[in-house]
Amino acid sequence: MAVNRPPYFAAVLTVVGCGMAYALFFLLNHLMFQQLEFVQGVNWVFLPSGMRLSLVIIFLEWGALGIALASMAISFFGYEMSALDAMATGGISGLAPWLARRLCMDWLKLNPDIQYLKPRQLIQLTVVFAIISPVLHQLWYSWNNSSTQFVQATLVMIVGDLLGSLIILWGLRLFVWWMRSRRIQD
Repeated sequence: MAVNRPPYFAAVLTVVGCGMAYALFFLLNHLMFQQLEFVQGVNWVFLPSGMRLSLVIIFLEWGALGIALASMAISFFGYEMSALDAMATGGISGLAPWLARRLCMDWLKLNPDIQYLKPRQLIQLTVVFAIISPVLHQLWYSWNNSSTQFVQATLVMIVGDLLGSLIILWGLRLFVWWMRSRRIQD
């Protein structure tokens, strides 16, 4: 007998799964690239940005919510930010990839399905996201006096988000291509 679960159960699982995936990539990035940190939380290579963008492309608002909640927890417990700063940082972390996806779909007419994005479109989406996220984060940190290096930190975050997003999105694209080729062979 099949269990009929309400739709909110799937949404909760999606939010939790996305949050856990983001947190895992955040930890992985810290272990792999801690030496490349410009200042605390500003990395020259930031794989979680690619995970954020991928999760929002695939899971839309539920992915953004999972990312936001995980980022709030990381900010509050890992960086010992105030509750307000952790909520703002988490909100920006979830909002930025959603906003980049939305802008690219509306203005650049990108296909919302990642498997149909052409390489040029994937790069456009990545560049838009790699600008939006650092600018929003650094505006918040400058506004509340958490950062005094707006230009430098923003530029480093753009590079880190761009590299991290390209690595993850191209890896995901290659995985989708590989899965398709296997399906064709079967």
